[in-house]
Amino acid sequence: MAKPLLAALTLTALLLLGLTAADAQTNPQPDNTQIAAAADKYIALSAGHSHTCRLRDTGALTCWGGRNAHGENAVPEGKFTAVGAGGSHTCAIHDNGALQCWGATTYAPDGHFIQISAAWRHTCAIRDNGALQCWGYTADATDSILARTDPPTGQFTALSLGVGHSCAIRSDASLHCWGLNNYGQTDAPSGAFTAIAAGANHSCAIRDNGQLVCWGGDTDGQTIPPPGNDYIVVAAGANHSCAAGERNIACWGNSWGGIVASPADAAQAPSQPAQEPQEPSGPPPEEPQ
Repeated sequence: MAKPLLAALTLTALLLLGLTAADAQTNPQPDNTQIAAAADKYIALSAGHSHTCRLRDTGALTCWGGRNAHGENAVPEGKFTAVGAGGSHTCAIHDNGALQCWGATTYAPDGHFIQISAAWRHTCAIRDNGALQCWGYTADATDSILARTDPPTGQFTALSLGVGHSCAIRSDASLHCWGLNNYGQTDAPSGAFTAIAAGANHSCAIRDNGQLVCWGGDTDGQTIPPPGNDYIVVAAGANHSCAAGERNIACWGNSWGGIVASPADAAQAPSQPAQEPQEPSGPPPEEPQ
């Protein structure tokens, strides 16, 4: 029942990339005309700052988009089980549990991992024992984001990274968020949850009863989700969010270029000129010593 939904979420994610015409010409998206005939299926999709990666159930990984200036689309050989696209780097988990990163930073901790999430300058993963590990850019105390790569202890089942904050679901289904909290984006609500999504300055999650809850920055209504109790997946962008159930998809927040329109309505959205993605300020990521 969820297969058409995953296709809809894929379309929604692609609408958020904001690639310029020059990007599309020099780094075209993979040929989708053969998808229907393909025997394998897609099991994961991750959109970074200006590139996207998709993972097949065969373990084959493909990345595209942006300018590939740091080699973030240069997928190494092997079969993978999870992928995270960041600012200008990509990390993925091999089928043996080992983690590998490429692009602007190639550092990856040793060990066996089951989940991965990459943001602009930092990355986090869940080890096979449920423990979190994060690495990447760590600002000084004046930036108030020193804890961004200092995750909580305990066992976790899911995680999502925003620009300056991170959130994860503990093994008891409770939420824990850490990092930059200038908009209250780490003030996670209590309760039991099944899914989590961290945006630029806000976060959203799905309770165990299927209801949505959001918190943090609310410049465009991105923390005011629609009612309902049948949601199973959620995603958070810069100033908007989307969620879907078995047969429905809903988006809310900033509506520039029709990005909060459902995929069925997106074709009728007013045409907007493409804008070059803006890079966050600050120094580039540094690999741990």
